[in-house]
Amino acid sequence: KTKWIKHEGLIRRAINANFHLGTPEAATRVADYAIQVDAPEELRFNALNALGKWPKPDKLDRVVGRYRPLPHRNPAIAKNTVSKYLTNLLIDPSQKIQSESMALARLLKLEIPGEALIAVAKNESSIPALRIEALRALASQKNTNLPTIIASAFESKESSIRIEALKILAKFNPKSALDRIEVVLSSIKANTLEQQTALTLLGNDLASAKGDAILNLLLKSFEKRPLSLKLDLAEAAAARELKAPAPDFAHTLGGGNADRGENLFMNHIAAQCIRCHKVKDGKGSDLGP
Repeated sequence: KTKWIKHEGLIRRAINANFHLGTPEAATRVADYAIQVDAPEELRFNALNALGKWPKPDKLDRVVGRYRPLPHRNPAIAKNTVSKYLTNLLIDPSQKIQSESMALARLLKLEIPGEALIAVAKNESSIPALRIEALRALASQKNTNLPTIIASAFESKESSIRIEALKILAKFNPKSALDRIEVVLSSIKANTLEQQTALTLLGNDLASAKGDAILNLLLKSFEKRPLSLKLDLAEAAAARELKAPAPDFAHTLGGGNADRGENLFMNHIAAQCIRCHKVKDGKGSDLGP
């Protein structure tokens, strides 16, 4: 049995070195590490992310963040490698690993049986991230049961699942999505991020005459709108060239999401904030404040 080294810095560099090699053998080594249930979850995420970026690497180095562009590689390398490990990944004890693996399969165009995805999407005991990936996979497969699954998702207690369902509906049935947005924007039960998403969609994917009418109605009482929604409303209006107050820095003082900010700071491969900055629990580096 392989004995895996535990040193975080060395593992990150080993994954990166194999990523730079780009060969089928290198991809297999990375996948071998990704299925190790006793390895740190964060490093397993790193391995899965590397496999997802294998065909089209980012221009910044994954470890040091410097400009080190790599050529595009044959997509079959990552696809064939991940297909051999996908079953193990999808039954991993960690639902977060299951979720990341489902996202990786969708990215590499590896099909997961629709029945399994539907079961996950409806399972209230599954973590939201896993159910969201199941929804995305069903959408990418254009599953015939998608409308029913989306309707069920709108009844979820988890706002993140309702938000993802709305984004998917906007692409597949804009008319129904606009009707749903009217409900979201007038509901006292909808949370801030849900309403922010609705406004963003009105300025982009759901740009239309009806969408503009919804925005204009909100703009009439702009000053009375919650601070948490003013930036999103102003940006949606600007995107549609509607008469509205310009987006202002003061609008950013409300409506932020600490969890999303923490995830970006700790886990974003390109930003790599934690490589220079340290947080209060001691994680990070002394290079920056």
